[in-house]
Amino acid sequence: IEEKEQSKTFRRTYEKGENSQKNDLILKRGRITEMRTNYSYTVNIDGKDYPCSLSGRLKYLDYETHNPVCVGDYVNIDIHEKDNYRVEEILSRKNGLSRFINSANMQKEIMIVSNVDQIIITNSCADPVFNPGLIDRYICMAEIYGIDAVVCINKTDLAEDLDYIKEVCKYYEENG
Repeated sequence: IEEKEQSKTFRRTYEKGENSQKNDLILKRGRITEMRTNYSYTVNIDGKDYPCSLSGRLKYLDYETHNPVCVGDYVNIDIHEKDNYRVEEILSRKNGLSRFINSANMQKEIMIVSNVDQIIITNSCADPVFNPGLIDRYICMAEIYGIDAVVCINKTDLAEDLDYIKEVCKYYEENG
């Protein structure tokens, strides 16, 4: 009986959480530029950064990912209360990059960044060693999510076999 009651309470809370019950909201669109904690962020609104927290009702929604918002997300911020800005709405993502963790015998997605236009894949010739497999993985991920990729190779002065690295880079150039 207790389990049924808890489930009913959660469902009621979730349904309430889907839409804000507040009527005094003043919403402005912003973009998450920094995650400070799980529910505390820096949001850029009209070129200025503000500390914001996640609205309490959004914490109860069932998200597919470990974190409800990430750097790059566009959000609507309630600014009606000075020095207490809150993320009230999370707008849809164009794309995103994520990783997975094992949690309680299942995998959980963690969003790293969203709404990405371009990634710069940086790899060194030495220290750490040149890793074309890593470059390949990032290029594949970028292609899947429609993100332009640029490959940047540094520490060329430390390369033991610069001709091999140039050959690999030529392959990337020729194949886009």
